Amino acid sequence: MVISLKDIFLIPVVKALYFLLITTISLSAHAKNEISHVNQDNMSTIVSSKFSEAITPEKAIHAKDGHFYTVGLDLKPGTADDKRIRFWGINLSPPMTFPETNEDAKRLVIRLKKLGFNLVRLHAIDMLPKKLYLSIFEDSNESYPVLNTKNLESLKMLVRLLKQHGIYVDLTLKLGYTFDSNKDCILIKEVNKCVPDSDLLTEKYTDAIKMPAYSKPLDLFNKEMIALQKTYFKKILKYFKNDPVLAMVEIANENSLIEIFLENNKRLPPVYAKELDVLWEQWLFNKYENIDNLNVAWYQKDIPGRRENMLINGFFNKTRGNLPADWKLTQWPLDGFAKWGGWKVTEDHELNVNVNHIPHKYWYMFITQAGHQVVEGDSYSVTIRAKSNPPRKIQISVNVEDNGKSIQANRYKQVIQLDREYRDYRICFKSIISSINARLTILPVLADSNPGELWIDRIKFTSANYAIDANISKFEKASRPVQGLVNTCPESRKKELDYIQFLVDIETRYYSDMKTYLKDELQISIPISGVQANYGGLLGNKIMNDEMDYIDVHYYWDHPNINRNNPQQWHMKNISMVDHLDKSILNTIASNRNLGKPFTISEYGMNLANEYAQEGFVLGAAFGAYQDIDAIMVFDYNAGGSGTDSRKRMQPNQLTGWYNILGDTRSEILLPVAADIFKNTNLSGDIKSITIAVNEKMRRAALLSGASIRDNFNSLSEIERRAKKTSIFSKGLYLNNKISLLHTENLSKHNKELKAENTAKSNDDEQIIDINYLADNQRAIMISTPTTSIMIGDMKESIKFSGLQIIGASGADQFCTVSVSSLDNKPINKSNNFLIRAIGKGKNENTDIIKVNNGYRSCVVGNNGKCSNPFFHPEAGAFSKSSCNLVLSYKNLEKNILVETLDYNGNVLSVNPLSMNNGTEKSGKGAKNLTGVMNIIRLH
Repeated sequence: MVISLKDIFLIPVVKALYFLLITTISLSAHAKNEISHVNQDNMSTIVSSKFSEAITPEKAIHAKDGHFYTVGLDLKPGTADDKRIRFWGINLSPPMTFPETNEDAKRLVIRLKKLGFNLVRLHAIDMLPKKLYLSIFEDSNESYPVLNTKNLESLKMLVRLLKQHGIYVDLTLKLGYTFDSNKDCILIKEVNKCVPDSDLLTEKYTDAIKMPAYSKPLDLFNKEMIALQKTYFKKILKYFKNDPVLAMVEIANENSLIEIFLENNKRLPPVYAKELDVLWEQWLFNKYENIDNLNVAWYQKDIPGRRENMLINGFFNKTRGNLPADWKLTQWPLDGFAKWGGWKVTEDHELNVNVNHIPHKYWYMFITQAGHQVVEGDSYSVTIRAKSNPPRKIQISVNVEDNGKSIQANRYKQVIQLDREYRDYRICFKSIISSINARLTILPVLADSNPGELWIDRIKFTSANYAIDANISKFEKASRPVQGLVNTCPESRKKELDYIQFLVDIETRYYSDMKTYLKDELQISIPISGVQANYGGLLGNKIMNDEMDYIDVHYYWDHPNINRNNPQQWHMKNISMVDHLDKSILNTIASNRNLGKPFTISEYGMNLANEYAQEGFVLGAAFGAYQDIDAIMVFDYNAGGSGTDSRKRMQPNQLTGWYNILGDTRSEILLPVAADIFKNTNLSGDIKSITIAVNEKMRRAALLSGASIRDNFNSLSEIERRAKKTSIFSKGLYLNNKISLLHTENLSKHNKELKAENTAKSNDDEQIIDINYLADNQRAIMISTPTTSIMIGDMKESIKFSGLQIIGASGADQFCTVSVSSLDNKPINKSNNFLIRAIGKGKNENTDIIKVNNGYRSCVVGNNGKCSNPFFHPEAGAFSKSSCNLVLSYKNLEKNILVETLDYNGNVLSVNPLSMNNGTEKSGKGAKNLTGVMNIIRLH
């Protein structure tokens, strides 16, 4: 994720509460001492994670056998004394990466250590100073890369302290810098000189637009930008490359030419697009050698009927009364015409739609015609000639049905703007299946339509596979496809596939060249990744598999839909991961991990406005450990903070972003639990491994799957469905099995159907983690290690340990994350000392800020036309009632019980004996209601 000031904001006071576990007998007596957030500088060692030792040379990192290892005392990788290591990390962004004083740096490092992190990802340190207050670069007119001496020293000080406290570093290299054509002197090939940004907008260069944010994706192919990147890499790595604290290096972040083309989400500045044109021509020449070979490969003679209109009565020449024959006209609500308007065919054979009044509620008109045949992989064109007075938007969509089920209703859809004069509008799509029932729908009146009229003169539905620029005369005439696979009209399918392969080759060359530079010239020996492997879909995954040392992805839960023009306007689904395991981190792992490569999630974000956010880090850690992945890096500690004010930066009085954990009680209490699970547990020996072989045909099929290019999960599911195979994904096998991809043309030994099991168990005495998905009506997941038991979800099932059990109180809103941990490192059923943590849903008390509609949460627009942000203020005193009511019970227990009530930082507030011999509980039976903060339970 790339962040900027417009994504970072101060949060107004919103009263909320995340309740933890405390016995009712001490609640009233100690309420005045409770606060609504953790003081990370005052955390007790009882509730913090196990500490790591300083990083010494024998702890240098390397990759082997699909995982990360330390080199051992012989200081040689790949030998018998290598030791496996997992990383539970945190993203640290400016200005937190540049602490003002040694005291601030030490304070920060101790906090991260107590929360259980053993790795820090240095994120966005190359962002321009105006974006995140502080940068590794000097804010000057000098050419990139000029390092800021003061900030560099702050960064080095921070890294030294991280090393002393056993916390490794992951360095992202090219992430946030936007090249400046003026001061950085980026050559424009057309004129063979440096052209400043100001000149790019003059009449001489009228086809130019400004440099895109972070210069993506120009920095993947522009020679000058690549050379400058190498200069920066050399400068920054000089200070860290031989230090064992540096665990891994990432070349780029969320950048892909393939994705930009396929998703059609960014226009390249033409002055740089011309450079890509030259590379394209060279690529074509190397492949085809002469223009005749290219024409034969790209273009075929038209098949009779290919350009004919598949629609019946597409020109409205036939009528039924005053309506067009062979078309189905539908409206909702059914009485809309009588109230707001109508439609008819005019004497000039135009379909006229008239809106007399503004509808006072949703009103839709549909013009549909079904029963058309489409072929898998072929392109199709819909052309409509229309006008409107006043100008208005209409929607065109094509639904392709498979056995009566519409599978592409939202895939082939386009909203177009009509003018007062007739114009032709054309959209195209590729069909992902063969079907005899493609249905074209025109939606001429949307819900918010204003009074007026529109006219549709004709509609055509034809094949779009014919050649538009067939029989080109020379390579420079072979223009690049300039848009993506959806809503575009390709000249030739083969041409488009050639272009995609060209982009794959460009990206492969960039990452291969950069890795060679880092390894050979800069002598970087630690693992290197290129970019997130799901950028570019399965094609991008293969590049990273072939060229890099490990596979990395990003993962965010319930990412808010934010209005980029006004970040205060947003909405989100507000769903629980327990309820949607098909969208969980398991989805991402199964569809992106590669056989034989370490796998990392360098950005793992939980939307803090989600009421269920407390589940996220523990579930992620458990799933990650169960799937035996190698690193998870939480996003983010406190990006942006409070500007350059060091005090506010370290202890802000408000939460400062959707994902920043500093000040979020749920995160701060449960992160040490998550850290222990992920770093210190092993994969169950009985979990099955499934290898999914992916060949070139499957990678191309994924482009036509109907899924987002970054969504390998749904792409692979659709490929398996079309092949009529039991889907590893749709059947849930990814929940209980270790899934890996293997790029190979030999499919015979792989992709076999396996039966999923409900839980994996092991007799091994090591730190084994087991996960049990309870029955559907339970809505809960149980996570077990030898020293910890965790329940996430509705607390209808009990957690049992040493003769005790915890269960949700009857009738309460019981969606909780509850953990019981042994405090003496003994197995939980043999221990006498337990730390209990319990956090319920985040309850927002200010209904003027948040509204919930059909499960979604969104902002409420105020009188000023803006929305308040959805965050929870960390001030003390924001309490109402507990959202997690639990009962501690025991039976036939021949020991006394001592309950130590803790505050948020793990410090003892009170000690409460619950002796079975105190005159009230002689039978050894009892039950106590529990609500509140944290508790230690001791048996004696």
